[in-house]
Amino acid sequence: MAQYWLRADQDQPAQGPYGAADVRRFAAQHVITADWLISTDNENWYRAARVQGLFAPATEQAPAPPVVPSSAPPPVVPTPRAPTLAYTTPGLMTGPGPIPSKGLIIVFLLVGLLMLASNVVVALGAMDANRVGMNEQAGITMAGGSCAFLLLCAIAATLWLVWIYKAHVAARYRSGGRYPISPGGAVGFSFIPIFAAWWAIYMPSKLAKYLNGRSKTIAFVQTLSVLLALPAPGTVPIFYAITMFLLRRAFVRLDAENEASA
Repeated sequence: MAQYWLRADQDQPAQGPYGAADVRRFAAQHVITADWLISTDNENWYRAARVQGLFAPATEQAPAPPVVPSSAPPPVVPTPRAPTLAYTTPGLMTGPGPIPSKGLIIVFLLVGLLMLASNVVVALGAMDANRVGMNEQAGITMAGGSCAFLLLCAIAATLWLVWIYKAHVAARYRSGGRYPISPGGAVGFSFIPIFAAWWAIYMPSKLAKYLNGRSKTIAFVQTLSVLLALPAPGTVPIFYAITMFLLRRAFVRLDAENEASA
């Protein structure tokens, strides 16, 4: 038997599980509305308006569905509260908000591929040095590859921080300022030694969960990037680029759903 969890919005705790008959009864009694969130696994959430037949279209004066007797108590309807805006700049919270561009992700991926290539250059220089002994050619190859890698690391880190900031600005737009992680905080925590490794996994997963994206997939990808940071540092930006792409697609999907239900 299918079970469902309900919540008024992302900031409210989940309630349930309830049976299908209970959910229909709550909708018929107007305990829940089309703007509520519903889930079948208490992890992936979507708007109740997407459940076919749960709410009658506004243009139809359809009779309310029959109320099925049940002992399940109705969900608690939270007291409406004014949104707490995170910014005071005039006009900053208007509109859907910008999504980090696809071009930024492509540039980041290209930098990552160059970093991987510089790792290969250093490895080839080391192999040459081991085979015939350290010579001037091997030294120049290894030094050049290392310098290129460090420069590309700085570029990639800057692009990643810019993307983090823009993504959290977009999340704040869509939550009316209620998304718990501020853009500045998301960037600032990335500079804390050791903690930054955990933050690189948690922060994108938290954002994906808010956007109803693939939070588990992103957590797995980011975990791989952290584990490979020392043995294969050139692969880290590639994993990060995958995360950026998945999160951007979640933003686009959320905006499309909101437009369809508007």
